Amino acid sequence: MIGALYLETRLRKGTRFQSELPMLQAFADQVAIALHSAKLIKENQDRAEELSESNRQLKDAQERLEELLGNRTQQLHRTRKKLKETRETLYSHFGFHGLVGTSASMRRVYALIERVKSADVAVLITGESGTGKEMVARAIHAASDRSRGPFIGVNCGAIPENLLESELFGCVRGAFTGADRDRTGLFREGQGGTLLLDEIGEMPSKMQSGLLRVLQTKTVRPVGGRREEPVDVRVICATHRNLEELVRTGNFREDLYYRIHVVELWIAPLREHVEDIPQLVSHFLGLFSAKFRQEKKSVSRDALRVLMSQSWRGNIRELEHVLLNAWIMSDSDELGPKDFELPVAASPYRVPHVSTEQEEIADEQNEPLENRTRSDSGKFSRPPRVQSTTGVPKGHKVTDEKEKILEALRACDHNKVKAAQMIGIPRRTFYRRLEAYGIK
Repeated sequence: MIGALYLETRLRKGTRFQSELPMLQAFADQVAIALHSAKLIKENQDRAEELSESNRQLKDAQERLEELLGNRTQQLHRTRKKLKETRETLYSHFGFHGLVGTSASMRRVYALIERVKSADVAVLITGESGTGKEMVARAIHAASDRSRGPFIGVNCGAIPENLLESELFGCVRGAFTGADRDRTGLFREGQGGTLLLDEIGEMPSKMQSGLLRVLQTKTVRPVGGRREEPVDVRVICATHRNLEELVRTGNFREDLYYRIHVVELWIAPLREHVEDIPQLVSHFLGLFSAKFRQEKKSVSRDALRVLMSQSWRGNIRELEHVLLNAWIMSDSDELGPKDFELPVAASPYRVPHVSTEQEEIADEQNEPLENRTRSDSGKFSRPPRVQSTTGVPKGHKVTDEKEKILEALRACDHNKVKAAQMIGIPRRTFYRRLEAYGIK
């Protein structure tokens, strides 16, 4: 029920009420329809108002969300810009296109690379073997406008003299015995890029003349060819030898020296910037971790001090190989002083044959300072060395030594490094004992 229809009369009694009832009921139905329609219209109006309010709230929320997203987008742009600036700062002071180091000598290298990267001039990179001359050449190439072109390196001292000319300049088929096809040559293969002539001081005199002409004319004639081909390649030379001395002795052309010696970039040996060793160690350990798909190992403080106290005659290459040896041979997650097979100090005399006993002495001389014991006199002494079994007849002493090694292995859960440390035998000597006794 949505209502009631009420009727009354004051004039007379409702004598005809029964006869008028059908009409009243029909009228009541019409009123009911009108009231129901009005109710529906009111409900629709209320719903329309609610929907309008919901739309308004949704619009406000959308505006707030757009404002929030706009702020986040601006923050993201600012963060990316800051990250880019930080990366550029790090590259300029720490890892310039693969180079590692923050020392004064490395910063000078970075500054020179910045100066010569856009100037398409010849660069002569000098320094001892293992200092990273090719890495510097690659950094120059990567920072230059030729970075999209190829980078090609060739060791002038590793190619026979009769093949070096065809290797650099190319050849035509049948130009000489063995020339069964046309060869492009490295100068033309490096078109639009950079060509590194490593160990330029080892280049034969005949090739020096040909190289000088190529640098002067910017053209190259293949061996056996009849016409010259234009080349557009930047030439970077590298050497560990003193080219000025070679010029004085007549082993290197003076005019070629001046042609390639426009800018000299000297790389200091590692012993002159040992403060970069911690960064180099972290860099190489990261490379090993990615290469061998293992967790990155660390180096203890004592081991780091030992590494920084070495002379490193082989420079960065030697450091890398020492670290790689320790990574492979050690079972520990932290490399200690005893994990490194460090080079023995140079001796003024060279022994043609090194005996097992001499190798053991060299191993012990290589022991870090902290692994030695202090005697009553205040001097350091090494742990007692086990006598070599080479040439010693089998007897009670050998049996005792074998049992001592087996006990140490069992106590260290068959960790060879820890077992060698426990009984005071250098690691290399310990491995020789295992092989001699047939212990696996």
